[in-house]
Amino acid sequence: MTHLVVGAAGDGAPLGFGRAWLRNLLKLGLPWVLSHVGVTAALKDAPNPPSWAPSFYLLGLAVGVLWAAGLFVGSGRTIYDWISGTRVDENPVPRP
Repeated sequence: MTHLVVGAAGDGAPLGFGRAWLRNLLKLGLPWVLSHVGVTAALKDAPNPPSWAPSFYLLGLAVGVLWAAGLFVGSGRTIYDWISGTRVDENPVPRP
């Protein structure tokens, strides 16, 4: 079993509240809100949704794809880790 720890990008120091909040907002909040604004607007005004509703939905999906693509490009750090100045490291647990 691997144990992962999120720390500051420079020295791996523990995250403060602000940096952790920003990372989670970018990771979870941004794609969630964009997609749900588009879907809610489309359903609320059906059968004639606003012309911008599909754009928000697709933008939310695109952000999610970009986040996932970061795992396979370069050093394996996601875009939200780069923006928030964090990194995920393996924290080996000593075996008894």
